[in-house]
Amino acid sequence: MGEKMHVDEMEIDEALVRRLLVDKRITGVIDWATMGVGDPACDVMVAWKLHSPAARDAFREYLPTDDATWARARGWVVSQAVGVLAYYTPENNPVLYQEARSWLDLVLSE
Repeated sequence: MGEKMHVDEMEIDEALVRRLLVDKRITGVIDWATMGVGDPACDVMVAWKLHSPAARDAFREYLPTDDATWARARGWVVSQAVGVLAYYTPENNPVLYQEARSWLDLVLSE
């Protein structure tokens, strides 16, 4: 793989960037799915998927996290839930659909 370019918490593979621009024209779209690699918020976002505020509070107390990381983790859960709900339905994957709905409900309830 090519060298990594770091932009704040985001990593972009330079080899990928070369495939996106050809003759100074955009030839593709960046898949942002791995954008958070290296972001500690990705490690703590599981706390936002816990089904009780008490469990979430215990998680945060055990693994101290600053407010910005905690907020990004919450955002990652929203992003994942919306992505799942945009693709899956109660008909084609009822389990994952319901799980994503529950994540979104949990995040939006606070």
